[in-house]
Order: sequence, then structure tokens, then C-alpha cells
Amino acid sequence: MDGDKQKSVWNDVQKQAKTTLDVWKKRNNQLTSSSLSTLTDKQIDKDTFLNEELPRKLCEVLEYWHTNHSLDKTQKDTFQECSEYLLEVSKNNSELIKWFNQQEKLIDLVKQCSDDIASHGYYLDIKGTEDPNIGSFDRLIQAFTNSNCDQLLDVISRCIFNRLYNETLYNIGKANASTLSLTQQFLLVTCPDYILTCDQNKSQLRKFLEYMLPHYAELFTHFLPNIEKWTDTVVLCLLYPIRAILSDSNSLPLEEKRLIQEALITILVKQPLSNSNYKEEHITLVYATLNVLIEIVRSEHKLLGEMKKETADNSKLLEILKQLSADKQNEKIQLHALELLSFLVPEKEFLKTNDSAKITELFAKNFNEALEDNKDRTADDLMQGLKGLVQSEEIKQQFVEQNVLPSIMQYTKETSDDPAPLEAAYALAFNSDARKAFKEDQEFVDHVEKMKQSDNKDVTKAAHGIMWKLEDEEKFKKEADEKKSNEQSTKETKESTDDKETKESTDDKEKPEQYDMMISYCWAQKELCHKLNDRLEKDGYSVWLDRDEMRGSIVECMAEAIEHSKCVLICMSSDYKSSTNCQAEAEYAFNRKSKMIPLMVEKDYKPDGWLGFMAGSKLYVDFADKDDEEFDTAYELLIAELKRQEADENAENEEAKLATDSPEAEPAPEEAEPLPIQTRQYLSVGPVTTWTDVHVNEFITDNELDLLLPICKSMDGPLLHEFHQACQATPSAMFTVTNKSLEGSPIPLDVFFKFILKLKQFIPPPKRPSVIFFRYDFVYAPLTTSTKPVNASKV
Repeated sequence: MDGDKQKSVWNDVQKQAKTTLDVWKKRNNQLTSSSLSTLTDKQIDKDTFLNEELPRKLCEVLEYWHTNHSLDKTQKDTFQECSEYLLEVSKNNSELIKWFNQQEKLIDLVKQCSDDIASHGYYLDIKGTEDPNIGSFDRLIQAFTNSNCDQLLDVISRCIFNRLYNETLYNIGKANASTLSLTQQFLLVTCPDYILTCDQNKSQLRKFLEYMLPHYAELFTHFLPNIEKWTDTVVLCLLYPIRAILSDSNSLPLEEKRLIQEALITILVKQPLSNSNYKEEHITLVYATLNVLIEIVRSEHKLLGEMKKETADNSKLLEILKQLSADKQNEKIQLHALELLSFLVPEKEFLKTNDSAKITELFAKNFNEALEDNKDRTADDLMQGLKGLVQSEEIKQQFVEQNVLPSIMQYTKETSDDPAPLEAAYALAFNSDARKAFKEDQEFVDHVEKMKQSDNKDVTKAAHGIMWKLEDEEKFKKEADEKKSNEQSTKETKESTDDKETKESTDDKEKPEQYDMMISYCWAQKELCHKLNDRLEKDGYSVWLDRDEMRGSIVECMAEAIEHSKCVLICMSSDYKSSTNCQAEAEYAFNRKSKMIPLMVEKDYKPDGWLGFMAGSKLYVDFADKDDEEFDTAYELLIAELKRQEADENAENEEAKLATDSPEAEPAPEEAEPLPIQTRQYLSVGPVTTWTDVHVNEFITDNELDLLLPICKSMDGPLLHEFHQACQATPSAMFTVTNKSLEGSPIPLDVFFKFILKLKQFIPPPKRPSVIFFRYDFVYAPLTTSTKPVNASKV
């Protein structure tokens, strides 16, 4: 509304009241005279207009329009002026939601007019006639959208859950439209935008997705052939059915997900952002496309495998993702591209081409901006993406060093029943420095403890996981060790008696149930793992397996099972690697030195990161996509490995028994432990190859790597460099060797990786290869049977 029109409306208001100030005083008599004197006439006019005249005028117009399906010129102008004014006010007034919720009559009339559209198609361009007042009604709905007023959700949803929406959408594709009619704008943009914005619990969005599901194949077939000619208008209209997929992508059937994934990859490849003239619609399309693809590969390991294979066969998608991950003008797209890349390429390759420090800095910047601007949905989206990125130990460490944890902890404390921040914190808790920071914030610990009682299953699971890493794991290990020690003492006492029958009967009562094996797996591969479990039990093996996806402290139950199992079957897959609970299980088994047999349960999967480290050079049994005879063959290999391990264990027990029977040697006198070095001169010396043994000890102490002191305290810089290179080249083997050389407490995984990461910054750059110069030019004779000499000058 321009200034003259606005002034005329306000003047009309003033004519109908004795004075504007009198009207205002009636409604605001609680204000003091001093506060009244500070108000300008303009503020008083606006207040009166918005609270009294505007609702009355709008209600009069809407009531007449609903009854007669037409308006005269005066009514039309009033409708236009009022809707324009309300739309403008709604753009900059976050408090307008209160005003809307008070306008019961206005909301009721808007619902009636919307029902006219949904039920009968009134006002729309169906038979070649379009009511121009639909434009004013469109602006009114936009004002509801801007104010996040959700009272129209049901009726606005019905406007687009019908054949007319589809036909209107296809028509703009046929014409490759660059502009929209009033009907097209209302159906294809305003209504879906209202639903996407105001439907906080996503109930109507899920209905929109359910309605669209049978039409996606036809939709993509209709639009994709002309993708390179899409106008901004076409892109804008396609955004809404694509964004609707995010409302409930996990529930979609596999084939529908595959169809959507293939179409969105085409969009990503064919609609790159290299063109600087692309408008906001194209940027939003790419952002939404990345978002949906990430959700699909998170929820469906088969499609992740297919996408990995496609990127291996055709590098175009990877090229596009790498371009997007370097696009500093669109940081949200950058983060999504990085997250999708982290799914598609091995962790080592991902970190080689992407700087973990810059990734962390980018996340921190966007996350803090979202918190400052109160954009909770953006912050939550970033938290969802963080879960994938922080699987890397390097990125975890960067989050600590760049001081990102306080923001994450604060956001976690301010949210309840939201699994995303808790799941991100759970993943970060595998880093020792992050655990320390979490423990120091008692409010954070108390909040997590409280969230263990949540009704939301995912929240409960994440909260239990965090507390496992912060407190419960060490307590559980200590109790397990004490229990084993007591059992051993009891056993030795009984063996010294001659009453064999009493001994055996007591053993049966006190000994907890023992299992031949425990199956550690991700729920995504439950069918295969349950099949394997049933076969093992049929053949007489006792197996522990979580068949019903337990609630509560899942990891503690798993740890109990690990303690009472002879070996652990690790069912490796991309889902297993991305699961924090699976990592907690595998890490517990690894640190407790349980016998582990890796099983491959996902075709073409190559374990990397923490899972690759644990699997190491172990031979695995491949059960992926194996049926009938192939499954039987894999099963026989597993049984053979179980029998081999059993034979090895019997041999070890025999050796231990012989060693126990031999006389004990006199213990060597204990040396007094030297006081830890407190200086930090190593920071200014230069690369590690120039350090002395004093500098090495400074580095170990300063970085809280004291568990490595027994191994490294006698090393100088060059020796430490060699040790680091060996740890980096073959981490699994070196971890085992290092722990075998320690008689005391073993080194935890996170300390081992922390050593590798911390020393990296002191490693000298690799030497450039020497250039070899030949003194003479050599001329080689051609491969021929001819004995004719070669003329070197002609060659």
C-alpha cells in the first residue's frame, strides 16, 4: 500500500471516531498520562487502525465475498488496501501472532472463503475466469504465514490436496512459465508455503507427502527432460513438493526413495550454482535437494551403497559436491555438501581434501549465528548434520580446540525432547577432551540425566549414551574387574579344598550365564543378523542378541553381554559405523580385549575411520547379500573361525596354567616415579625431529597423554617421529603392540588417536624427491630383427 492510500484509510478511521486519542484511551486506560504523552499521533493512528478498523473492514469484505462470490470496486479497493497493509506489517512484527489469534471472526471468515476454494474451486481460474480478488486473499494468507499463525492449516491443506493442484503444476511445466497467474501463485506457492512454515508438528506436511507420493514419478518424468531450461518460476513451484519429502522421508518405501534419489541427483548435476545470475529460488532448490539426499542415505543403507557406486562409476556428482563444498557465498549449502561427501567417500579421503579446522570453523559460525537470530529450526538442521561430521576423530578434536562445545552444551540445555543436540553430544563424548568439558558443566550433566526419563525413545537413548561415556563406562569396568577378581579368588579357594561335589554345585549357583558369542549389529541389518542368530542357536551355540531394540541403557546391557561372551561378532556396515551406540559397543569390546570376529553385512562396504581401525587387518566373513548356498558357505567359514579361536584359547589357558605352577620370580624393586615436567619449551624448538627427550616429555605432559609416558619417556624427537609414523601407517597393529608392552592400564582408543592428531602439527613437511640428471644421452635400438645399425643423429 503506498503512502497516499494508507493516509486515506487512516483519515477514514479518524472520521468515524470522536478523536483517535479518545478511542485509544478507552482501550489503554491502564497507561499513565506520562506514557501517553510520549506517543506520537502516527503511533496512535496505527494502533487504532490495526486493532479496530482493519479487522472490521476485512470482516465486512470477506463476509460479502463469501456470500456473493464477488465485490464491487469500493470493496475490492478496501480488500486490496487492507491486505497489502497487513502483509507489510507482518514482515517486521514478530508479535503479530497474538493479534491474529485474537481475531476469531476474521479467522472464521478466512476459513469459509478457503473452503469455497477447496470444495468448489470458487474464485480460481478453472473455466477461463479468475476473480481478481484472489490476489488480495493471497496476500492475506501470506500475512498469516509471516506471523506463523497455524489456525488455517486444515482448510489451506485441502486447497492443494486435490487434482487441481497437480494440473496447475503440470501446466507451468508445459509452458516453462516465467510468471504466474493469481490462481497459480495461490495454489503452487502461497498455500504450500503456509503449510511448510506453520505446520510445526508436520502433521499436514506428512499428509501432503502422502498425497504426492503416487505422483512423484509422473512429476519428475514431466519436468526433468527440460531441466536445463527451468525458469525461476518453475524452480520455485517445484521446491514445495521436494521440501515436503523431508517431513517423513524415513517412512517412504524403498522404491519411492530410489526414484526420488535418482531424480534429485539429476537436479543436482544439471542445476549447479556456477551461474552467478542464479536467484534465491535456485539456491534454495540445491539446498533442499542436498537436504533430502542426506535424509535418504541416512535412512537407507542400500541406497547409500548405490550412490557410492554411482559416484565411483561417474565422478560428476562428486565434482559438483566438491564445488558446492567450496562455495563460500552459500555457507549452508557448503555444510550440506560436506555432510553428503562424508557419506560418499572414505574418511581418510574426505579429510585429505577437506580441512577439518575450516569445517569446524564454518559450522561454528553458522550455528552461533542461528542461535543469535533465534533460528531454532536452522540450529536444529545444523545439529542433524553435525552427527555425521563428528564421526571423524580429527573433527571432534577441532570442536574442542576451537571452543565450539560451550555453544552446543548451551543449546542442548535449552532444548527438551529434541534428540539432535543430544545425539551430537553423544558422538563428541568419544573424545577425552570433550568428555572433560561436558563433566565440568554440571548443569549440562544434570540436564542429560533428566533427559534419560524422556518419553521420546531417541532422546532417552542418546542421554543414556552420553552418561555412559561420562560416568557409567568407567564404573561398569571397575565393577566388572572387581567381580572377576572375586570370582577368581573364590575359584582358587575352592580348588584348594577336596570337596569336589560342593565346589561344582556352588559354581552352578553363582556363575552368571555365559554365551559363546554376542552379536553386535545395527538395526538396519536386523533381518540378516537375526537369520544368523537363529542358525547359530539351532546348531547349539548360546548367542546374546538384542532382538527387540531395547530401551533404557542399551550400551550397559551390551557391555554386560560382552563381559559374559567368549567372542563378539561385529556386523560391519555403513549404518554400524554411523551409529554411536554401535561404536560404544565395539569400543568397549576392543578396550576389554574381547575376541572379535568382523562380519561384512553390507555389499561393497569398506570399513574406515574408527571401525576400520578396529577391524584392522583381521580377516572378515562376508555375509552381505548371501542367500542359500552362499550363506551356507559364509556360515561354514564363521564356524571354522570360531573353532580356531576356541583352540587358541585352550592353548593359552594351558600355557597360563603351566606358568602358574612354576615358581614366581622375586619382584624387582620399584623405581620412584619422577615428577612430571611442567615446562613447555617444545613449543618454540621447531619440528619433532629436533626435540630432545626432555621436549618429548614436555609434549606428553602438556597434552595430557600421561598414559604414553612408560613408552615414550626415553624417546628423543627422531624416535618419537618414527613411532608416530608407524602409528599413523598401521594404527590397529601399533595399538595392539603398544598395549602389549604395557603391564599396567591399557591405553584407551581416544588417547591413542589424540597422540596421532596432536603430534601432526610438529611433523616436518616431506622432503621433495631428488631430481636425477643423466650425464649421457642414451639411444635405444628399435625392437627389430634387423642388424642395421641405428644412426643416432637421425633419431
